[in-house]
Amino acid sequence: MLRKSSSILIVDCNGIGDIIINLSLYAAIRDLYPLATITLLGPPWAEALLRHTGLIDFYVSVKVPWGHGGVKYLSFSLVKAFFSAWKQRGRNQMGIELSGDCRNKFLLWLSRSSRRVGLSYANITAGPMSDIIPLRYLPGDRLLTTSISVHNNRTHILNQRSLCIDYLGHKNNLSPPQIKVTQQELSKAHISISHHHKTVLVHPGAGSPLRYWPAKNYLELVKELRGRQYYPVLIAAPGEKKLIEDIVNLMSNSAIPILYPSLRDLLALIAVAKCIVCMDSAAAHIAGNIGTPAIVLYGCQSRAIWHPVGGPAALLRNDVCSKHPCKGQKCPHGLPAPCMSSITPAQVLNAFDYLMHENQNESYGNFAIANNGS
Repeated sequence: MLRKSSSILIVDCNGIGDIIINLSLYAAIRDLYPLATITLLGPPWAEALLRHTGLIDFYVSVKVPWGHGGVKYLSFSLVKAFFSAWKQRGRNQMGIELSGDCRNKFLLWLSRSSRRVGLSYANITAGPMSDIIPLRYLPGDRLLTTSISVHNNRTHILNQRSLCIDYLGHKNNLSPPQIKVTQQELSKAHISISHHHKTVLVHPGAGSPLRYWPAKNYLELVKELRGRQYYPVLIAAPGEKKLIEDIVNLMSNSAIPILYPSLRDLLALIAVAKCIVCMDSAAAHIAGNIGTPAIVLYGCQSRAIWHPVGGPAALLRNDVCSKHPCKGQKCPHGLPAPCMSSITPAQVLNAFDYLMHENQNESYGNFAIANNGS
């Protein structure tokens, strides 16, 4: 039996959206073991994302290829990540891996935690190593001391991952703790977007070209948003400048504000904006957690499994591919992927009007509404 004052290691080397979804699981672990010291082994940006939440005591930062960090499998950063996990040996009575990813399980195994709890299935479906070695078929259960089976992998990913918390004895309902944004950060965001009460953030990035919406569609979207007396603002990560340039070049003389915020600045911008239009990306999950209305465009991923939890969101997807969801594998139809290019600006605007309550009688069209995790 784990003592309430024990040390716990959480291995979570996935993307921003994954960690945001897992916040309620972190909070459940904190409730179960209020006196325990909780360490997160995860991406370098995890501390900035979770700052002021009080969920994690210590951070061990690692850069891994499957964490969207631009790291190659054959790299010093990956070796350093293995070494960082190995240095945790003997420090933790229990280790937890929530995603079912055998690569994370290997890091957890290196830590040599006395108990290692995780989901049994493997969750690797993309990337160069999946083409070379069939890692997705290696659950890695032998790397764990307790392997928990998922009997329905078509439910929301939070429901799947919460099986770990159920096993540990958590009986209460899961409630996602909100990301904390300081007043100073909010004030800075108000300055960046002066018409914040009418600002619509447009975030084209999604971590993969398979999830990109055609650049030409943004021209009509921006034009129609301005016609509705809203102020669209493009936001992107520094690595997405080429994507932004492709969009801006089509706009000719139609200038539009462009921001490249840090992660903390992005949290504040989404918090003060009226709405955000984005792909299935971290921005969608940030908006859901904070409560900002979001229009989310889905292509290869399943909106039923990966929709944001919390605030209102319109989830757009067109059923044009028999292989959906393909989970990010190469698209045989080329780029832009038909599942993304088939979504029209009119559909996005229809969803926007619904969320903004400008046309209450408008039918849902081809989007679903997610609210409070439903």
